[in-house]
Amino acid sequence: MNDNTPYYIGKGQGNRAFVQSGHKCPKPNDKADIIILKYFDEENSALKHEKYLIHVLGRKSEGGILENKTCGGQGMSGHIFTPEHRRKLSERPVSEETRRKMSEAAKGRIPWNKGKKGVQIPNETTREKMRLAKLGKIRGHYRKRQ
Repeated sequence: MNDNTPYYIGKGQGNRAFVQSGHKCPKPNDKADIIILKYFDEENSALKHEKYLIHVLGRKSEGGILENKTCGGQGMSGHIFTPEHRRKLSERPVSEETRRKMSEAAKGRIPWNKGKKGVQIPNETTREKMRLAKLGKIRGHYRKRQ
């Protein structure tokens, strides 16, 4: 039942509000239920606003209405792992069961560019232009309760 009550608050970037990948909280079936509340020029401002809204509306675990698992403000975008940390992550043991599950999950996936005509991998100059175009375009969003 959709009563237009927000159930999740989060800072996003690009189309993050509309894709399920990496989210613990399920996306609504109807994309119209996702509302971008505000756009920010700086990530720090977006994270502060996220924390504020979560504080005001409250998390379910604390008697509020939101499914959020944290109090917000823990943005990792732009984080660069040190070579040491990357090495440690790559050396973590992965069980055979996990490897099998990852293999099964990858089967049947269609590459993003399969069947698209004229798709080209952007060169360094184009990638830099794309990166610069995205700078400062940080989004905040919330999803209405289903």
